Amino acid sequence: MAGYPFLGRLEGVIRYHHENCDGSGYFGLSGDDLPGISRLIRLADSVELGFKLWNADYAEKARIREYVKGSAGKLFAPETAAAFLEASPRARASGSISGKSTWAPPSTSTPPPTARR
Repeated sequence: MAGYPFLGRLEGVIRYHHENCDGSGYFGLSGDDLPGISRLIRLADSVELGFKLWNADYAEKARIREYVKGSAGKLFAPETAAAFLEASPRARASGSISGKSTWAPPSTSTPPPTARR
């Protein structure tokens, strides 16, 4: 596991997963002082707790993207926020994150699977 860059330093992952990237968290750690997986959990936890993911419509997804974009460098590490936004289908479709998009919708007419409850 040590070969994966974001898993190389596992100590403190749970302890620091509520730390803010700008150092304004309880322990005062910032940036690269935080384990990479803690930075990832910080973003995922905030999004999961702050938004209605189970029934997110277009407007809610846009609010999530704006929240992550606006919190980059403050709550979330800029590279973690950028990866999240790059993974967003709307961002990939519009090319708004990386400039030129290579993403395209699936070419099948099969409806998407329904979410498990």
